[in-house]
Amino acid sequence: MIKIYPLFVLSLILVLSSSLFCSLDVSANFDVSESSKNSEEWVYYGFVPRINYTLGYASSLNNATWLSIIGYNDSTQVSIYDITEGKNEIIESFSINRLESHTLQISSLEANFSAEQYFKVVSNNPIGVFMYGGINYIGENSETWGVSLFYPSTDGGFAGKEFIFLSAQSASLIRRKGLDYVVFGIDESDVKVEDAKGNVIMTKHVAANSSKRIPLHPSRIYRITSTGRIMVSTWSPSTLTVLPSPMGGYMGTFFFANPDVTERPYHGSAIILAVAQEKPSKIQIIDMSTGSKVKEKQISSRGMWFISREEADLTGKKVKVTGSAPLLVYAGATSITSDLPDTIDFLSHGIFFIGIHPDTPTTLYIPSRGIIFSPDSNAEVKVNGIPFRIKKGSYKDIPVGKVTLNSNATLIVEVISNPETVDYMKCFGSYLPSSRTIEITYPPPKAEKPSEGGFNIILYAGVAAAVAIAAVAVIVFKRKL
Repeated sequence: MIKIYPLFVLSLILVLSSSLFCSLDVSANFDVSESSKNSEEWVYYGFVPRINYTLGYASSLNNATWLSIIGYNDSTQVSIYDITEGKNEIIESFSINRLESHTLQISSLEANFSAEQYFKVVSNNPIGVFMYGGINYIGENSETWGVSLFYPSTDGGFAGKEFIFLSAQSASLIRRKGLDYVVFGIDESDVKVEDAKGNVIMTKHVAANSSKRIPLHPSRIYRITSTGRIMVSTWSPSTLTVLPSPMGGYMGTFFFANPDVTERPYHGSAIILAVAQEKPSKIQIIDMSTGSKVKEKQISSRGMWFISREEADLTGKKVKVTGSAPLLVYAGATSITSDLPDTIDFLSHGIFFIGIHPDTPTTLYIPSRGIIFSPDSNAEVKVNGIPFRIKKGSYKDIPVGKVTLNSNATLIVEVISNPETVDYMKCFGSYLPSSRTIEITYPPPKAEKPSEGGFNIILYAGVAAAVAIAAVAVIVFKRKL
């Protein structure tokens, strides 16, 4: 006869309940969106470069630089300031509701040239702050140029389960048949796309480490929700952008990209530019459609790897970039007007932003111009070892080329890429990060996939362990009889 002891029963219950708990989706416990609903200030900084608009198309959008504010919460208070040369003059104040947008011309024009202007946007809730322009930016009726960027989620970071945004310019539905808007799956997710009125436009299932194209219209408000964590992006030919990390911030060990090439291949090629940080890194470029390795290379500490058509064909590929140590990664295309060598000197057009953590030496590449902002406090900064100070809310230009920044305070870097082969900025667009964006971190992706029966592998492992314990206990008890 086998005796059942209360202690054994209790142990079995604990094992089973522990396994069941582990099998549940506990990522909600780390949902950073709750922290974004407080009333503290969110501040966004930006710079409007000098642009020649004399060659622009006949559109109101390509005669200036524009700023669109997108609301995530009702009754959000927003103020926009001119901070050029130490000023702090208010440009406009207003209130915005959820799924609304407010657009204003942020640059002043002098004889068809935009004057340089520095600005900041202050709000009491996270918002979308979208800066865009260029002589080819014509919005919803675009037939040619577009931009490449990642959209912020409503928690302020660049990954999440809810996104509300004004879609960037793209030739998606007119000429490229929906190829430009892409959802990347960090977790396995069911994705729903709605318009500003709440009408469901489409649903998609996205597996982890995969992507789906979503054919959207440019210059419209959309809301995208997901059951798991995703990233939402736009990719267009002849552009350049930085890749935010799926784990938060801009430094990481894996990234998603869909670099594209101009439809006239002799004008450039799709590229990836990976920059190692403090430690050497083994980098792999993986084709997400096939799972195959496109290219691999070990680079040294603070080293760079420029991957163009001479090393790998990235044209139109959706890729995952991984590193054995933290990286900063750019993706897009080169832009050349003849049979010039396809080099890093001809990175295509783009304006984008990179966040720098305090006391974290960070190496980045500045193609044409770089401006650093100190949003939170007075900063002691070193650029390639040369020290200087930046007052809170102020800015400073930094050198072009490979630059290592170190600061005792958070920095926001605006990066401008405008190849020397072209004397005007064709098309650009970027969502501005708040300094609080840089502080957001996300939990690791889910490691296990649920089975068809609805149980998790971890649960099976827990049940197996419980059965094993029971078997051992029975044997022990038998021996005692």
